[in-house]
Amino acid sequence: MKVSKAQTKLHNQAEALIDSNAPLTMEERYFIAENWNPMVNHNVGWNAAFFTPMDLAREMMMETLGKDKTRVLDLCAGIGRLAFSYWRKHLQSGGRPEDIEIVCVELNPDFIRVGERILPEATWVRGDIFQRSVIEGLGRFDEVISNPPYGLRPELTDPNWLTKAPSQYMAAEVAMKVSKHAIFLLNQGDCPFAYSGRQRFEYTKAEAYTKFNEKTGVVFEMNCGLDTSAYENAWKGTKQITEIVIVSKEQREEELAKAA
Repeated sequence: MKVSKAQTKLHNQAEALIDSNAPLTMEERYFIAENWNPMVNHNVGWNAAFFTPMDLAREMMMETLGKDKTRVLDLCAGIGRLAFSYWRKHLQSGGRPEDIEIVCVELNPDFIRVGERILPEATWVRGDIFQRSVIEGLGRFDEVISNPPYGLRPELTDPNWLTKAPSQYMAAEVAMKVSKHAIFLLNQGDCPFAYSGRQRFEYTKAEAYTKFNEKTGVVFEMNCGLDTSAYENAWKGTKQITEIVIVSKEQREEELAKAA
């Protein structure tokens, strides 16, 4: 998919705001988040770097826990669209800035450059989320949010820490290392159910998920009834049917025995 002249113009306007030294208004931050286009300078298909449409990111926040005080981790944060949406919801709900801490982990330094202008209130960490040394130093979180890259095969450097699987599943396992609750945006075909764009909720085979669940105990569950199909054509550089997924972890007998 080519970038149109209109999209390029908006992207350049966003770049001008990023490069300015002036403090940004909330409207300017949103403008950057909405219009900075990774397709201009990056091979988004090769890297599976598809940014969540802003309205969809806002809808995902309906599944957040809504605690007065909360610590949130955004895995594969990109330019911070999910984190920005989470932060805005917190403030719009009457939350105080000092009662929320957001940590964004992203590997691409150019994305971090943009993200630090959109959400300077967050702590931005450059690193590979599949590296144990990157994640374990971050501590525990109340919840994790993520739109991970789909279908990549990350190098497994520590088989005692993560299970070999496609990137979207490994990202969910990482989330469960640091939290009991996560909200993920996943390709519909990677889920054990299908709801978006369907006449009714359906359980699906999803053999890859079944194998992953059996090995890790990580569970993908249906959201509160959010249909993402309206955003199928809202992605820059791709067309996606996705599901908003609640990620949790089964407490298995051997794990309970270790904790006892």
